[in-house]
Amino acid sequence: MTERKESLKIVEGVREKAARIIDSSHDLIQIDETAIETVLIPRIQKFLENQKAEGWAPAGGELPVEQELGVNLFLDVINFCYKDPYSGHEYAYTNPGQFKRATGLLQALVDSGVDWNDFSKVSAISAKQWTEIVQLSPNNPMYLGEERGERLVKMADYLLSQGIPTMTDLLDSIDYDAINLVEFLQDTGLFIDEFQKRSQLAARMVSNVLTRRQMTPLSGVENLTVMADYRIPQVFYNLPGVVTIKSDDLLYNLVYDVPLEPGSREEQALRATSVTIGKTVAEKMGVMEADVDGYLWGLSQEMVKRGEMSIQHMMVATDAY
Repeated sequence: MTERKESLKIVEGVREKAARIIDSSHDLIQIDETAIETVLIPRIQKFLENQKAEGWAPAGGELPVEQELGVNLFLDVINFCYKDPYSGHEYAYTNPGQFKRATGLLQALVDSGVDWNDFSKVSAISAKQWTEIVQLSPNNPMYLGEERGERLVKMADYLLSQGIPTMTDLLDSIDYDAINLVEFLQDTGLFIDEFQKRSQLAARMVSNVLTRRQMTPLSGVENLTVMADYRIPQVFYNLPGVVTIKSDDLLYNLVYDVPLEPGSREEQALRATSVTIGKTVAEKMGVMEADVDGYLWGLSQEMVKRGEMSIQHMMVATDAY
């Protein structure tokens, strides 16, 4: 029991940090608890109705289950903003069917032909192969595009060095536990972030694959937080009253795509809204925070498509999220 309490500190610390930041950021942002209940939650519920009607499913479902699990694990090794904060270029991917996706990194990995369940194969991905997989070129840039390929190889090498050659071996080594996976990923040195965004997301996405494939999901998913990224806060300040930007300077930077400093009060305040508001939404809806994270990310994509994001998402030169 003591060991379990120690393990949970890794995510409990995220909630505590977010609460402290919100308490000290009243000059930057204002959260309206009433608007969470009257504006945000009804909009999430409407999104879920639309999603159910459309029968949406993520890329990768056509792969063998072990490969889909591997795709989702390795995606989160490199799953941070695709937009260069200095040039403004966004990554775009066109799959063999000529379907273009502005954030198609997952689809690129699925289409690659790499066996993501065989970590020795991932370890062998060359710089040239990576360039071809994600279609990197002067006309199709990606923020830290080449470095992402290097990270995939480093992750595979680390797994192999720990005697873990496949996803089944990895899941066995963490006892099919989400918090154990978060801790394991932190030990790789490739998921450095006080908010634990990408490591937690990897655990959620791996568990989601198991659930979709009618397999036993990871235990401990209920302990994960909503992920502190760049898109979810954008939902809040683009919906009436949920989050109001109090700082004129911060609002200017958001509207005009001016990069924020990594680790700045402004960046941390916006990221903290994801965790704190997400926890409130989960409690009011009676669901897990990890589920709310998926709802909010999906809602952000819907709002982008509908032209409802009049204020831009924050721009930060970071690989934390």
